[in-house]
Amino acid sequence: MISARQALTGASVGDNVLVIGGGLVGCETADYLASKGKSVTIAEMLKHTARDVGPAARFFLRKRLKENRW
Repeated sequence: MISARQALTGASVGDNVLVIGGGLVGCETADYLASKGKSVTIAEMLKHTARDVGPAARFFLRKRLKENRW
């Protein structure tokens, strides 16, 4: 298990990644890892992800995540 900070600063992660938490940090981390070719799953207790992100940014973040099939 590694932190988002470690993943975002270049720590080695596997090809299949589970991100725990679908808030801003979790979604941004998932987006970054997916852009690097990782298969990412987000585990979130709430009904929706990125609830703590502004509406416009949330729209585009969710769009990128769906395109990368998180």
